Amino acid sequence: MDTADMGRNVGLHLYFQTSLLNSCYSFRLTLPDLTPNSGLWWYFFTEMFDHFRPFFLMVFSVHLLIYVVPICLKFQYVSRPRMCMNSSYLYSRYDPLYASFIVLGILGTFKSYTTLSDPGLFLSMIVIFPEIYQCKFP
Repeated sequence: MDTADMGRNVGLHLYFQTSLLNSCYSFRLTLPDLTPNSGLWWYFFTEMFDHFRPFFLMVFSVHLLIYVVPICLKFQYVSRPRMCMNSSYLYSRYDPLYASFIVLGILGTFKSYTTLSDPGLFLSMIVIFPEIYQCKFP
């Protein structure tokens, strides 16, 4: 195998790798398919004028990212958590797992192409945090 063959193989590999990245990740950002789905985006974008589409694609994409930093800062881990009103709340206020739980719920709700696994993961994690729901057994 000479250098020309190796260069061609590397070029083909990079071409197929970038086309795979474009078809997987830019698909969610450019929203080319507007068939009805369980997400909120398709209805909004079918009702809007086409010249507003790039602006609202940017706004909707940034809207998902706006929540991540404040939630992670609010529930960041500190070495000695302060005592809250209730002693069962001791670690829930400074819990990175709780922050990821909230972010999963928000991202699962507002994604462009949602699946059943997005709210399913969020709802299955509710069991981890008993302070969210109050079960009173007789």
